[in-house]
Amino acid sequence: MQMRRKVRLRTPAQHAEFLKHAAEMDFSCQESELENIQNVADSFYCQAYELLEGFYPEREVVMTSRDPVYITPAIKVMLRRKNKLMRAGRVEEAGALAKRIGSDIMSQCKGRLKNKDGKMDARKMWDTVRKLTGRQQEFPEIDGM
Repeated sequence: MQMRRKVRLRTPAQHAEFLKHAAEMDFSCQESELENIQNVADSFYCQAYELLEGFYPEREVVMTSRDPVYITPAIKVMLRRKNKLMRAGRVEEAGALAKRIGSDIMSQCKGRLKNKDGKMDARKMWDTVRKLTGRQQEFPEIDGM
């Protein structure tokens, strides 16, 4: 089963461009506009949304039922970028991205194993571990039954 998910990627280069552009923008309003505060708020949110779409556009990622539970749309995009970098021969960049992917996957797995009240039943914990690793519990077959 395939599902389309939307994700906004954020890179340091995008942050730098955004901050540079936002510093030059004028968010002030005239006194005549202050009479209708709703129009001022609408105008601000319109400008903010344009900035968001301009610097951090949404991308669609196809998630399938075959993807492991710890793979998020953002991780999937990073994996695709790493593969592209490897094929282009940019091994150092791909290695740095692989470290980031590994830490993101680790935080996803830690989040699934964490319980809110601090107590976790051993059976639930091992069920979660099996789900994360993709292994099924095998029960031994007994002959003669």
